[in-house]
Amino acid sequence: MGERKAGSDVFTEKGFKNWRKGPENFRDHVGQVGSLHNKATQHCTYLMNQKQHVETIVIKQTYQACSNYRILLTAVLDCTRYLLRQGLPFRGHDESETSSNKSNYVELLQFLADHDEKVHAVVFENTSRNLKYIAPKIQKELVSSCAAETIDAIISDMGDAFFSILVDESRDISIRKQMAVVLRYVNKKGQVIERFVGVQYVSNTTSGKLKKAIEQLISSTNLSMSRLRG
Repeated sequence: MGERKAGSDVFTEKGFKNWRKGPENFRDHVGQVGSLHNKATQHCTYLMNQKQHVETIVIKQTYQACSNYRILLTAVLDCTRYLLRQGLPFRGHDESETSSNKSNYVELLQFLADHDEKVHAVVFENTSRNLKYIAPKIQKELVSSCAAETIDAIISDMGDAFFSILVDESRDISIRKQMAVVLRYVNKKGQVIERFVGVQYVSNTTSGKLKKAIEQLISSTNLSMSRLRG
């Protein structure tokens, strides 16, 4: 059977019926070393080779992207936690490329990059546009996430203990009225603990408005008013 016949439609469309001549026709169909069948088989082997498989390459690229994302996220969270713990501002008045002191957040992230090759490879100019954790919106989201985790840790430490609240009026730099709320409770070791849980903005500081704001804050932290004792 010739090369042209080896690629006939008998094995692709019409089907093979003369099984007495099957072995002979199959050998003719396979052909010599450079036949179409052997070339197709070789290409299939290359495709199924895990090192060359397209799916494998995509998986490796996806894994690398996830790894870079994790390194970047860990670095920026380290910076966020440090600044929050020290009570330092994030933003600077000049964060341009030519600034000699951009901001606490950017300078701290740059410090980490200068001392860690893995961080250096995924921050600033080495990262994609959608992974830049410098924008104020991103910083605000990270701070909010840290605040939520801190509140959860406080509530977990309280357990089912009774608690009281300390409320005082406070104003921010824009002179907006707000109240600062502190929880006081006795932990499992018998120690009296006071924990700041947040600032709530209020339209005015009348008793009715403060009561409503306190109820909203307690509700948002999953505390029960029935455990409130003072």
